[in-house]
Amino acid sequence: MSKRFPVVTAKQIIRILEGVGFAFVRQTGSSHAVYKHPSDKK
Repeated sequence: MSKRFPVVTAKQIIRILEGVGFAFVRQTGSSHAVYKHPSDKK
């Protein structure tokens, strides 16, 4: 049997990324947002 990843929404992922230090940089259109970490710009 294969193990499955938990089901998460985009809002939950964004909340997690912001919690570990990623910051919103820019958005293209209505769906493509770019987040970067200030320490290494990745």
